[in-house]
Amino acid sequence: MVEKRRLLNISAVIFWGGVMIAFAIYKHLNGYSTIDIMEQIYQFTVSSWYAPVIYIIIYALKPLTFFPATLLTILGGGLFGLTWGILYTLIAKNLSANIGYFLGKYIGRGIVSKKNLEFLSKYDHIVHKKGEMVVILMRLTYMPFDLVSYGSGILGMKWSRYSIASFIGFFPGIIAFVAFGSAVNLEEFLLHQETVPLGEIVDMKQMFIAVIVLIFSIVLAKIIQHHKLTISNGWMKNGESG
Repeated sequence: MVEKRRLLNISAVIFWGGVMIAFAIYKHLNGYSTIDIMEQIYQFTVSSWYAPVIYIIIYALKPLTFFPATLLTILGGGLFGLTWGILYTLIAKNLSANIGYFLGKYIGRGIVSKKNLEFLSKYDHIVHKKGEMVVILMRLTYMPFDLVSYGSGILGMKWSRYSIASFIGFFPGIIAFVAFGSAVNLEEFLLHQETVPLGEIVDMKQMFIAVIVLIFSIVLAKIIQHHKLTISNGWMKNGESG
C-alpha cells in the first residue's frame, strides 16, 4: 500500500514539476511575460475547435494530477463563457468524478493510508444505507472533490447510485463557479488590465448571481443535513472542515 501511494505522489510531483519547468523554459526563450502566455492560451481557446476537448481531457484526468477542481471550473467559465462553460464542465466533471470512483474502487486501498482506511471503514454502513444523500451533501458542501470520489469507490457504493448523486450534488457548484469565471472579460483584462475600469472587466450582475447560487447550494446542504440525515458528528465535522 505504501509503495502504491508513494508512486502516485511521486508521479504527481514529476508531472507538475515538468509543467512548471516547461513553462519557465518557454517563457524565457521567447521573452514572454506571464500575461503574454495567458493571452496566447486565451486566443488558442477561442480560435480552436478542439480546445474544449483538451479542457475536458485535462479535467477528467484531474484525479491523477490533483489539480484543484474549483480553479478548473472557474477557468472553464472564463474561457468558454457561461453556457458552453457549464456544458463542457458538466461533461468533464462527471468524467472526473467517475474516474476517481473507479480508482478508489480498484486501487484505492493500495494508495490510501491505513489511518484513512480505518476512518472510512467506520462509515461503511452509512454509505450503504444512505449513500446517495451522503454524496449529495458532501458535494454541496464542497468537500475535496477527489476525496469524495475515492471514498465512494473504496467503500463499495454502487456506481449507478454514486454517479447520479454526485451529478446532482455538484451541479449547483458548476453553475456558480462557471458564472464567476465568465463574469470576467478575460480579453479585456489581458489586453488592457491597467487602463480599463473594473466595471468594464467584471460583469457585477453575473457575479451577484454566482454568489446567490453558491449560497443557495450551501443552505440547501444544511437543510438536507437537518431534515434528512442522521450522521455522527465526527463525519459531518470532517466534511465541513474540508
